[in-house]
Amino acid sequence: MKKLKFEDDVVCPSCKGSGLYQGMAERKGCAVVCYQCDGTGKKHVIHEYEKFEKQKIINNVARVFKTAGGYGITAEDVTTKEGVTIHFSQAGATYKDWLAGKE
Repeated sequence: MKKLKFEDDVVCPSCKGSGLYQGMAERKGCAVVCYQCDGTGKKHVIHEYEKFEKQKIINNVARVFKTAGGYGITAEDVTTKEGVTIHFSQAGATYKDWLAGKE
């Protein structure tokens, strides 16, 4: 796996390159020296990452869903304490089908 690296000076995201920060506390025309860039307006970033070659396989996934919608989900059917069965095994797609392009 090939590692790539980006390194450069970029516009400071906190002060947007001005070197001065104005937030909630700085009112009526005042500012403070930006603590992210020490007033320079720039931030030195180094980002190392792995070059994408192919999609990686996860061995412990059986089913894939578009979203959990904020709820707990599982690959297996669940029966609630009220006796209602939620058929998770029939929703979404199998991992194999999802890898083949099925939604």
